[in-house]
Amino acid sequence: MFAFRNVSAAVFGAITCVIILNCASSSAVRPGNERFLQKSRIHVNETAFEDVIGQLAEQEHLDMKLDPSVVAEGAHKVKVTLNFDGISLRSVLNLLCESITPGIQHRVDDAGRILFLTDLEEAAHFVVRKYPLTSLGSLMSDSDQLTQVLIWTTSGPWKKLDGEGGEILSTEQGVITIRQSRNVHEQIENLFLQLASVSSGHPLSSLPFETTEAGLRKSLDTMSSPHQGKISLKDFFSEVLGSQGIPYWLSPQALKEVGDAVITLDGKSRPVRETLQIALHPLKLSFEIEDEVIKIRPVGFAEDRMITKVYDIRKLAFPTRSSQEVMASLESTEEIGRWFNVDGEGGTMAVIGPLLVIRQTVMSHEKIAAVLDGKPNP
Repeated sequence: MFAFRNVSAAVFGAITCVIILNCASSSAVRPGNERFLQKSRIHVNETAFEDVIGQLAEQEHLDMKLDPSVVAEGAHKVKVTLNFDGISLRSVLNLLCESITPGIQHRVDDAGRILFLTDLEEAAHFVVRKYPLTSLGSLMSDSDQLTQVLIWTTSGPWKKLDGEGGEILSTEQGVITIRQSRNVHEQIENLFLQLASVSSGHPLSSLPFETTEAGLRKSLDTMSSPHQGKISLKDFFSEVLGSQGIPYWLSPQALKEVGDAVITLDGKSRPVRETLQIALHPLKLSFEIEDEVIKIRPVGFAEDRMITKVYDIRKLAFPTRSSQEVMASLESTEEIGRWFNVDGEGGTMAVIGPLLVIRQTVMSHEKIAAVLDGKPNP
């Protein structure tokens, strides 16, 4: 294995949960994980992944290593270009991993080091964890509903649904025991936090990166007035986003497929969000706010990255509708995106008590929230 910065593992001795590539916006932060929320920076240009890890380990005074699976795939030699200031270490690590093909994840290993490994290697290792359910209160009255929520609104795979993968081993005495990958365990922990928060009416406090991302959402509503005529994609992003101080990131897939594209602008003044949508749609690119930046990816890649959110049906704009009617309304709203029940792929939904649990893309969740608030044209 490639190890960097052999500092004491005590820095992360209290960390037991997994920090992964696709952390949801309201992901759990256990005591000891606050280190990942501190501001950081990264400035590398066409630098090998293994060298970036070495630089980052020294900069942050952390112990990091590459799993043999990364070296076996040749990912340690992949060139990386990233230039960001003032974003959290969590976001830096997520952006770094997503800049590598094949897919790379990061987590804290048993020795307290940050380990980088391939998606396949991470998915192949299952661990058993016990989750206390006392915080869920009356939601635990129907264990079958809870099972449906877990297997339908996390990425899986699950043996009960897919014929292979993780499984719920037992639910007894207020504790549920689950065997799954660390990736899915992180999703489960986040889901339980949301369920307890929404059902109790006590919202989770915003984390620093969530506050930054909320500011970015507002920045997309500011007006932009790009010049009229042809412009390269690179210059377009610089003019529409860079000139307003909005950080953005193009995925390696987007750069490979349309990096040399030239687009034509009509010069009309519009909100930044609309300008992006008009320019990127013909190129089959999409954008969303994640890891404190605007991420631009091919549509297919964006749809593969989903997060789970919990909605209280009792607080909707149409509280008299049943959960099944609400779900049918969402599935029939074309603007939201694809649904597994309708299209055979896409988002999923499940009900537990008065709560609706939905797994969809970040952009789809924005449209879902608009529909549930009774707003037209999400």
